[in-house]
Amino acid sequence: MAKKKKTAQKNKVVQIQKKVQKKSAVVRSDANIEGTEEAKKLLAEVPNPFKANFLYCICGIVAGALVALIPLFMPELQDVYIMGWLGLGTAATSLIYLFVFRKRSNRFKSYMAQEHHRIVWKYPDSVYELYVKDMDKLVTRPTTLQAVLVLGSIVVIAGLMAFASPEGSRWLIIPIALILLMISCVFMFISPKYFLANAHKKPFVSVVDVHQALILGRYHNWKKASAAIRKFPADFQIQGLALSIDYEVMSLGGKMNYEWSALLPDQSQETIEEAQRVVRAINNYSKEREAWLKRNGDWMTRMFKRMAGNEVEPFRPEGKTAEEDQQS
Repeated sequence: MAKKKKTAQKNKVVQIQKKVQKKSAVVRSDANIEGTEEAKKLLAEVPNPFKANFLYCICGIVAGALVALIPLFMPELQDVYIMGWLGLGTAATSLIYLFVFRKRSNRFKSYMAQEHHRIVWKYPDSVYELYVKDMDKLVTRPTTLQAVLVLGSIVVIAGLMAFASPEGSRWLIIPIALILLMISCVFMFISPKYFLANAHKKPFVSVVDVHQALILGRYHNWKKASAAIRKFPADFQIQGLALSIDYEVMSLGGKMNYEWSALLPDQSQETIEEAQRVVRAINNYSKEREAWLKRNGDWMTRMFKRMAGNEVEPFRPEGKTAEEDQQS
């Protein structure tokens, strides 16, 4: 009996999802609101995705400085050099990231204030929220092996600290190990969900240009990308098309690969053709930049050329707006 009730409830949920899918397939001629007053107003309301990062960096600087200063106020810990190095390292790393996020924040603000964009898609709340729920399926979760490896690493670090620390200060290993465990839990369990926090913030829009985009509340900036129109997987609740962008960037942690999809707000031929034009523009931009890099070399080669007094060919791809050209 309980099984039949559960099946009936599941069927009701499926029916609701089908209604939402029908809403997303309504043909609308105003899918792209680029250039309108409504677009300017919405983009002015988009929250800065880097605001939280500033707070985290400031907390890291303060916490690192406090840890480094503890031995100055506690004479019995003056021989525990690892605390000073740990604190200074944390503060310095947080400071570097603060400048990195400030630069990205300025790029984002400039992008939102840009006069013209290729695409500005606005979504109905019901469709967008269902889309975010689908995207959550793609978020990778930590495996049991990864959790065991992290826990094992913390135990090893604590053991080394116990071996190197004077006998009277070994009690400090417990709070330090707890801090390391807390940081590990943040990276393993909270960080994968972090993008969803931004995705749920209104207004619900996607902004796409040839080398930067705002998708699911996250700002992207790339020099080379591969774009395509793709269908959602069969197990997704929303059955439709998305503008998928796959790109690689260099970060402080090394090379990072990203793949993000901007949901087409409707399935009209006009919207599909519009998305296809942007796909071609992104791919052409990437090809032109790759050819330009072959002629002029990487950033270090170009720097040495300028130092030697040689001219470096400016990168001016075809079909770009003045604002996009300035931000390349």
